[in-house]
Amino acid sequence: MTDSINTSVEYDSISAFLKSQAIDFLNADAAVYIEGEEDEYFWRNVFKHAKPDKQYEFYYNSNIAASAKGEYRSGSGECVKFYSHTDAQFIVCVDSDYNYLLDTHSFSSTDIVFQTYTYSIENHYCFAANLQSIIQQLTGQNTFDFNIFLTDYSGIIYELFVLSVLSEKKKDGQFSINDFQNTCKISRPPDLSNNGKNELNQLQTKVNAKLSNLQGIYTPQEIKNMKKYLSSKKIAIAETYLSIKGHGLIDLEKTGRPKVINNINNKLLDNDRKAKRSKGVTKAAYLNGLRNTITYTGYWQIDQLVNDIKQKI
Repeated sequence: MTDSINTSVEYDSISAFLKSQAIDFLNADAAVYIEGEEDEYFWRNVFKHAKPDKQYEFYYNSNIAASAKGEYRSGSGECVKFYSHTDAQFIVCVDSDYNYLLDTHSFSSTDIVFQTYTYSIENHYCFAANLQSIIQQLTGQNTFDFNIFLTDYSGIIYELFVLSVLSEKKKDGQFSINDFQNTCKISRPPDLSNNGKNELNQLQTKVNAKLSNLQGIYTPQEIKNMKKYLSSKKIAIAETYLSIKGHGLIDLEKTGRPKVINNINNKLLDNDRKAKRSKGVTKAAYLNGLRNTITYTGYWQIDQLVNDIKQKI
């Protein structure tokens, strides 16, 4: 009990300090606490779309005495400690993970906390229309259709996704999120001919094998009920990729990591480099393109998030 009280007092003091810094010294309307540095660009733009007449300062380190990044305290665990200290001038924003799907978030309706309706912010960078636009802008080419690929990809992994959510709900360890993510990988470099058809066929084989291994861990009724529940949460089969672990699809810092979208984009950019016999698009230009091409309207997961902010503050 004493540790809990001490923690509450500490984070009340930190939130007050950050709020004062944002409002009194930086002339902002509020302080926004987020999970990490790479999250700032996304959340800053979400707030710009929701509250264009307001100014916000973003923070992601609760160790205000830190003199170096190695001393930072950040991540979702730190965000949770601030939930009860939020108000209209101190706001917390987090990745949902599976919390939106399972209604397992720990903030109350009166806390000023906003969570994604995707697994994480990374999923938004994977929205098919965003990806199509950035590759078109960077290469001038439209040889690969992201919508076709990601729609088919989603259809293939959906049954495993259902089992993954069931396992997370039951916390039984039968099919972890990481196991699910590992099953859904594609080749590096991938075969992108015919919009990745060969890659999808290989993925289907892997998924079928995993489904066979997992057969019987849940009853048909449990699976049916979960599918019905996911539908009530507006999860469409064709958009499953927006609800799976976003870090398994793309890495916004280390673009060379073998993630699904990293692999595809790196291959497309490499093809362009070879075709033009040039150095091609730099990593900085690619990341800048990702950040500036993302759309903040047009699909329910982003529209609902923007609307939440408009209504609550």
